[in-house]
Amino acid sequence: MAEQKLISVISIYCGTESEAVSLSQALVDKHLAACCNISTCASLYKWQGEMNEDLEWIVSVKTMARAIDKVMELIKSEHTYDLPSILIDTVATTEEYYNWVNESVLF
Repeated sequence: MAEQKLISVISIYCGTESEAVSLSQALVDKHLAACCNISTCASLYKWQGEMNEDLEWIVSVKTMARAIDKVMELIKSEHTYDLPSILIDTVATTEEYYNWVNESVLF
C-alpha cells in the first residue's frame, strides 16, 4: 500500500459572504492556504439561551499541518464572531493534489 498523502482541511463558518471572501483572500494571499472553497448552509443553534436560525458561509481551507497555528491566528484576529466555529480535519488525497497544496503553502 502506498504511503498516504495527508493535508489539513479547516472549516470556518462566517456570518456574511464578504467575511468568507475576505478571510479566504487573506489566507491564500499570505500562502497559508493553497485554496479556499466557499459554500452556504442553514445553521440552527442556541446562543446566550436563545434559539437562532441563520444562513452562514462555510470556508473550506486546504492547507498543511505546519501552517495550522498561523491560520488560526489569522482567523481569530479577523473573524467577527465572539466564538467562531473552526473545525480541523486531516484528510488523505492524491499525490498530485498533495504536492500542489504542499508547494502552495509557504509557511
